[in-house]
Amino acid sequence: MIGLQLPDLKTSTAHIFTRPSLDYFLLKEAIIVTSNTYTIDGAVKKDYFSEEELEGLRDPEWMEWKLLRPVCFSLIKGSRLPLSFQIALALSRDNIDRLVGQNRISFRTEEIGGLYLNFRYEKKVLTAISATSLKTFSMDKSLEILWDDTVKKLLHQLEIPFEE
Repeated sequence: MIGLQLPDLKTSTAHIFTRPSLDYFLLKEAIIVTSNTYTIDGAVKKDYFSEEELEGLRDPEWMEWKLLRPVCFSLIKGSRLPLSFQIALALSRDNIDRLVGQNRISFRTEEIGGLYLNFRYEKKVLTAISATSLKTFSMDKSLEILWDDTVKKLLHQLEIPFEE
């Protein structure tokens, strides 16, 4: 797990809320504090969808960030900055499989609970935090190192400056 400070708020928040840069992630949770506190649980409520709609979702458990990004943006846009926000994104199972397959690490994909990218904004400071979750205990840190490096590469690709 690493925490990276993102000093360029304008560029960083544009990628988070208005550009499709992170649309391949799934939303676990969003908490946005403005005049009120808004909490969005990214869990798919299967009873809401038809069978056809459920089949069209990329993930059966978590909503795609690209579907909820406009909702979250609508909560923060305006002349005032939000007091705070927390956005918890998860890499999709397909992308976890691809990442593990492209790199030589000792984990099988079914051992991986999740790979997460969290954004926290509070007191005018924006931080990106990487996190990994395993379904079994391991002293092996290769997956954590790989994910931390992947997050840094992603930010670099998006031209989002960061400080460690």
